[in-house]
Parts: sequence; C-alpha cells; structure tokens
Amino acid sequence: MKGGPSVQLDTDPWDVEIPDSERLEQAHKAWMAADKKISVRKITQKHGVLPQTLNKRVNGGASAEVKYQRFQRLTPEEEIAIERWILRLQA
Repeated sequence: MKGGPSVQLDTDPWDVEIPDSERLEQAHKAWMAADKKISVRKITQKHGVLPQTLNKRVNGGASAEVKYQRFQRLTPEEEIAIERWILRLQA
C-alpha cells in the first residue's frame, strides 16, 4: 500500500524461539495500532501467524490457552507450583 501505514516488527516473524501466543499478541497490537488500515493478511504475514487466528482474536475470540483451560487437569497455579518445585530440585 503506497504511502499507507507501515508495520514495524520487534522480532523476526518466523523465529521459532518466539511462542505463537506472543507473535499473535504482537500481530494484534500492530493491527490495533494501524487503526485497522492494514489488512489482517498483511499483518499476519509480517508476524508469522495464520490470518484466521488473528481474525478470531480481532473478532473477540479467546486464546487457545484460555479456551481449553477447563480441559486441563492442572490449574495454572498448580503448574507454576510444580515448575517451581522442579527448579528447586535442580538447584
């Protein structure tokens, strides 16, 4: 889009070290910052996420983490407690 808004990336969009949830969050923030003047498709290409995923988030969809939390056997607090316990054992 000539003369239109551009999107600045903080990171490489295809960097596998960056969790999908973080890339999606960055894409969502970029889309909101562009005041919806850049297409979802362009934003997702720059951030390395699927267009349908950002579309769901833009339209009020919950993250997969939140959506499927009720199916997990452990609560997030229990996961944190176990993680801390394991780290303490490693020390």
